[in-house]
Amino acid sequence: MEKRRIPAAVICTEVFMEQGRNTAYVHGFAEYPIVEVFHPITNASIEDLNKEAERVQQEVIDLLLDR
Repeated sequence: MEKRRIPAAVICTEVFMEQGRNTAYVHGFAEYPIVEVFHPITNASIEDLNKEAERVQQEVIDLLLDR
């Protein structure tokens, strides 16, 4: 998306951050910012997911707006 000049925000759980960084590097984005969230999210309650979304919301907005 970024190569097409469409803003994107990548969100990875903490255990997949290294894989996310490696993938970004391979695609020519060595310093690509990735938003980190807790792991695992599959068993998280809706309440915990909402809290995590609120926690990273501004960071995602800033990435999308290139701030």
